Amino acid sequence: MMEKYLVGRCGLYCGACGIYRAERDRPKLQVWLAEHFGCKPTDVCCVGCNPDGTGCWSPDCKRLECIQGRGLENCAFCPDADPESCSLFAEMHEQYLAWGFDIAESLALLREAGTEDWLKRMEGRHSCPACGTKLTFNDKNCPICKKEVSR
Repeated sequence: MMEKYLVGRCGLYCGACGIYRAERDRPKLQVWLAEHFGCKPTDVCCVGCNPDGTGCWSPDCKRLECIQGRGLENCAFCPDADPESCSLFAEMHEQYLAWGFDIAESLALLREAGTEDWLKRMEGRHSCPACGTKLTFNDKNCPICKKEVSR
């Protein structure tokens, strides 16, 4: 079954998002994120971006507001989705690029390959090659088998 809700509206793969992973299999990360965001650990939860047309962990997500305002499914189909044209995109692009994930490249792949192929590629890229554990964007080592991961 294709998990379309893991296609982040911004170009991220929700399956590798720390918030998404924290709720499912990273309780220590969930506590840390709650402290970081100033909320309760139970508030650090997300079902992915597209399960029912709303899904976003943050109730005031400016990216979601922008996408919905333009009538788009995600940033892949926005003509302004590049760091030079969109300040929201530039901010995220820089943050995730530091973790080794290029959102601009991800959006281009989503446009070219389509949702199903993109999801397969992202799941493979964000799973430990040694044990199959789901990884977050900023994991340098697998949290289970401790093997170094490269993407």
